[in-house]
Amino acid sequence: MKDKSYKFDAFLSSDVTQRVTAVNSYDVLSGIFIEVPATIDKTEAWAQSIVKNESRRDFVLRDNESIAAFSGLVNINLKHGVAELYIFIAENYKGKGVGSYLLECTLKYAKDELNLRKITLYVSDGNEKAHKFYEKFGFVQEGLLRNHSWHRGKYLDRYIYSLFLSDLQSDIDVYKVM
Repeated sequence: MKDKSYKFDAFLSSDVTQRVTAVNSYDVLSGIFIEVPATIDKTEAWAQSIVKNESRRDFVLRDNESIAAFSGLVNINLKHGVAELYIFIAENYKGKGVGSYLLECTLKYAKDELNLRKITLYVSDGNEKAHKFYEKFGFVQEGLLRNHSWHRGKYLDRYIYSLFLSDLQSDIDVYKVM
């Protein structure tokens, strides 16, 4: 990862096509809760709807002309200093440390730019990779929502994870990678 130069950047409307491709991969679809399949038209409408939404920030990790991964902070509440996190990786970038790098950039941005204190996320039952990934970063399971979400033909338990950003150890300079 250290020999690769990625750019942490804001999601742009020109990123829609690559987002659709990434979202429609099996691994991503099995873990996110959106209407499938993702289409260009629906994703363009979504991209237009978030432009002025102050309660969210959406990011990409660029590898020259390609996008390696996507992340975002949603339901941002500045009064309480909290937000929810999402992250997903493009198929051909999995297993290369991209997710860890993007997660660290996103958390650093949340702490330094938005002055957030706590990040929450949800992981579906059966997604052991995600459980291990977030726990490796210090996220702690705070709760379980039993049979909470209808997803691809069945109700799933959803685990609530959180991280206090005061616990974040990062020397990434988000401005050098933005």
